[in-house]
Amino acid sequence: MKQQLILYVLIMGLLSGCQTVGGRTLDISDIEQEASQIVADDVPVLAQAADLIQHENRLSPTGGYTVRELCCERDGLTIKGVAYIPDGIEKAPTVIMSHGFNGSYASNIEYAETLAEIGIASYTFDFCGGSTDSTSDGSMLEMSVLTEVADLIAVIDTIKTLDFVDTDNIFLLGRSQGGFVSALTAAQRADDIQGMVLFYPAFVIQTMVRDTYRNTGKLPEQASIMGATIGKRYYEDALKVDAYSDIQGYTRDVLIIHGDKDSVVPLSYSEDAARAYASAELIVLEGAGHGFYGEDASQAINAVIGYTKQHLHAE
Repeated sequence: MKQQLILYVLIMGLLSGCQTVGGRTLDISDIEQEASQIVADDVPVLAQAADLIQHENRLSPTGGYTVRELCCERDGLTIKGVAYIPDGIEKAPTVIMSHGFNGSYASNIEYAETLAEIGIASYTFDFCGGSTDSTSDGSMLEMSVLTEVADLIAVIDTIKTLDFVDTDNIFLLGRSQGGFVSALTAAQRADDIQGMVLFYPAFVIQTMVRDTYRNTGKLPEQASIMGATIGKRYYEDALKVDAYSDIQGYTRDVLIIHGDKDSVVPLSYSEDAARAYASAELIVLEGAGHGFYGEDASQAINAVIGYTKQHLHAE
């Protein structure tokens, strides 16, 4: 299946164009590099999830979808990503997917495909400086949760202008740091976001940075974390955030999914977030760690599908 996915990404890169003012297309070296990363990573396999979806509940009349490369702009930087657009629907509910620290848009591809097959569009993208292999502009030395909030706001503004998007039904889905960023962004753009799902959101970032500052008395100019080098800005911006207070600006229903064996972001951080929100449901996956695979991935995507269908805004 991974080999098929590589071929699919290569074909997509060759045939599609980047639709934005001032945007640039991914060249073939970018696509090949990303395809190699897909093989290296243990991308969640969601074929089981598709089998669990009842056909009579499908939103899409065909189950088919179109893949379109799409770029956005933020402060002169290009944000690159891919949209999955279900066939046969004039205006589709749309989920904007945010990857985790040192991750990429590729980590969300199979989630996007599964949603598109049932009539829910999605956009998965690379944050600027979001990883060592990011296809978007920017350096990890200049990346922080607040620069990623700015990226996500730019993405939301672009998504709202697209002809296939039901602007009354825009949702956010964020993993780890992307979950933290999604939570902060939703609070700032609450009127634009119909619903939000957070996978093991990294509210631990704030604690980590405060502990670093408390232990050393100063912030490092650079630091190596999880195979990537970040800059001082990452720490400075994290200290500007009051996480559990700042997220309360989003008052609609939130779904949080977290594994009880997560050693990177302990479950307690999502428990605190669920209490901070006006309305939140926390699903705990027993035995799951920081990342969902196999049956855990199937449970997660089905929870996303159920949540999205339940929270569609009807005219």
